[in-house]
Amino acid sequence: MLYDYKYENGVKVKIWVDDIPLQQNIIVKTSSKKYSDALVCFDSNKKLAVELCLPKNCSNYAMLGVIYTAKSQEANVRIGLSDYEAKEYLENIALKSDCVHEGIPEYYLGAIEKSIDNFYERKLLHNGLYEFSVGAHGEVGSSEMIFMVTANILLELISGNEYTKENVEKIIRKQYKQIILFLDIAQNAIKNSDEITAGIKGVGNAGDNIIDITDDVVASGLKSKATSKLSDLAKSYVDDIVDAGAMSMLPK
Repeated sequence: MLYDYKYENGVKVKIWVDDIPLQQNIIVKTSSKKYSDALVCFDSNKKLAVELCLPKNCSNYAMLGVIYTAKSQEANVRIGLSDYEAKEYLENIALKSDCVHEGIPEYYLGAIEKSIDNFYERKLLHNGLYEFSVGAHGEVGSSEMIFMVTANILLELISGNEYTKENVEKIIRKQYKQIILFLDIAQNAIKNSDEITAGIKGVGNAGDNIIDITDDVVASGLKSKATSKLSDLAKSYVDDIVDAGAMSMLPK
């Protein structure tokens, strides 16, 4: 079944349930990870894919799909990676100016893994085999951030089994509330570099995106370098998300 939603602010999302898109990608590498002590497995196997497009100039597009097989022993995640310039995906909802390719490039692997790790840490991941190989990315519109958001939406939907337009909008709002919270803390941290690591680690899911940047340089005492990198990243997100109108997704 296909759910095709368009929201008043320009956000578009497609959700495939059971009958997900068929892709003939050549998998060049597979990433595997196991999670012990996850929740009991779902009652049945599942197939789900999410395609998301936001009304802004960059960091606006991603598609990600998963095939879930119910197994009781543990949670096992496999992510099939393809070449960046794989077959062009023509049936996309990306902006017309973008060129979209099938597959999941390795560049976005870390963002997907962070989403899954966070789901596990929040005690929301169920036992079973999760196989990610269906996906699409834009040459201009995709980013680690948009893939993490899409992975979060996908995991929320596969756990909740509620695909109404209202529930999907609620999930998207939740994701961008986390990003905006991250932006607020990041901007405060710029003003006081001594609080960079402590402040950002308090954000949780959204803050994980810059921990890798700050930990090494702060530990080395190069706080001015950390502040500069953090400033660039925060400015990028502000320009990319807030000024572009994603704030309209948030409740007033």
